[in-house]
Amino acid sequence: MASNFQQRTVSVGCGSNPNNAGEILSVRNDHNRGDLSELVALVGHGASGRGSKHISYDKMKQRLLDELPIEILHILFSYLLAHEIFYSFLNINSYLDAAIVSYPNYQLNFQSISKYYFDLVCQHISPKRVIAITLSDDNDTCGQSEIFLSRFQIDQFVKLRSLTLIRIELKSLKYINLHLHKLDQLVSLTCDLTLNDSSFAIFQLGH
Repeated sequence: MASNFQQRTVSVGCGSNPNNAGEILSVRNDHNRGDLSELVALVGHGASGRGSKHISYDKMKQRLLDELPIEILHILFSYLLAHEIFYSFLNINSYLDAAIVSYPNYQLNFQSISKYYFDLVCQHISPKRVIAITLSDDNDTCGQSEIFLSRFQIDQFVKLRSLTLIRIELKSLKYINLHLHKLDQLVSLTCDLTLNDSSFAIFQLGH
């Protein structure tokens, strides 16, 4: 089945030469999956430089990002999940690191995520800057919730607005339930529960 998606592009000038203006970011949002599926960096006119191995091309991309105000970088980050931001922009230079540290609206989606990305997020995320979390103990991420809750206490996420729990282990579910009242900003709670290997209840609370 073909997926429906929206594509956004951002065009900016590089330096004082308007001829350097070009499509620098293309973001494809796959609505069937519900989150960002592709971030492609393009420099110059169109995608002619895409996939280039030349060092000068990489330097041009970095220079373009360095010339963007942090506010614009934060807008771009809003189309990305936390692991995509860290993997794509972390430790490139101090300017991008500052943009990452100051970004206030991280979304964590751990459904079907690799261990590498899971550990990357847990290592670098600041709980007070997270607005959405998806935890999953499904077949490909068994025990994830217990590991996550061993690293963070749920009430550390003081800005959390949305919490999604997918086939979560009962122990983790009980723990989260005990501390839900501490999440003053929470407006959406979605649970997909499992009993005897079959999903028996999906519910959502919100206002």
